[in-house]
Amino acid sequence: YYILELSSFQLLQTYSLRPKISLFLNFSPDHLDWHINLQDYLSAKQKIFSNADAVIVNLNEPETYRSLGLQNIVSGFSIGNPGSSEDFGVAIIAGCEYLMHGITRIIARSDLPLMPDCQVLNYLAVYAIVASLGIAADRYSRSVLGFSSLEHRCQNIGKISSRYWYNDSKATNCAATIAAVTSLVKLHGSVILLAGGVFKEDLVEKSLGVSASKLKFIILFGQDAKKLYNGWQLLYHCVVVADMYAAIDLAYKLSESEDAVLLSPACASFDQFTNYKSRGDLFIDYVKKNF
Repeated sequence: YYILELSSFQLLQTYSLRPKISLFLNFSPDHLDWHINLQDYLSAKQKIFSNADAVIVNLNEPETYRSLGLQNIVSGFSIGNPGSSEDFGVAIIAGCEYLMHGITRIIARSDLPLMPDCQVLNYLAVYAIVASLGIAADRYSRSVLGFSSLEHRCQNIGKISSRYWYNDSKATNCAATIAAVTSLVKLHGSVILLAGGVFKEDLVEKSLGVSASKLKFIILFGQDAKKLYNGWQLLYHCVVVADMYAAIDLAYKLSESEDAVLLSPACASFDQFTNYKSRGDLFIDYVKKNF
């Protein structure tokens, strides 16, 4: 099998794509400096369903598929109880959390590497693909147990100087940052967020989905730090600094033992970095060398 991750730019221009399985992971405002508007962006991404033999959908985001009247949906995935015997989700049984296929337990969440909900959704999406191909879930589970998160995507760097450090440099919009913040608050209780760069959206989401008591500080840097400050300072404790390195130093000073420090910029990187990968690599390198 060939597995393709396709951007909205590619999907907008394709005319001959005929996938065996199409999967729409999630949707949030992005690339509005290129697409005409939000609906144009959504329509481009929805082209992934065109001519697909089978479709898998995110049940937490019905706006991505419900209006299309698709007849070839084979399963869905969500954070929550599976909606049917064909769907994939999460359930608490006897006090333990399990990834589920219908009413069947697949794997205990505690057996997986420490990860936020947004990564669990990715696991469930792949379980849905595996099932639709007729591959036994236990074969995939064996691979899951040895897999750590991908670089720059809520990547757990480790516990360094009694803090948990996360590199989520790939988060270049507010929705991705909100997903990371809310997930890590559930894991660790309190988070210090580092954000900033080139903001691509029209408006800053005022709430990041958690209270100020859980999101202890937001430390902002880069070209549009002031724009983010203006959007968030009414709800959260915000500080603006010169660059990411100053942000890391301040995060260490403001954090306490067992806190999580999260780089999740909500912005593109090209004001101060080559790309999001170089931003994430430099974050990791600086943390490991200095703490």
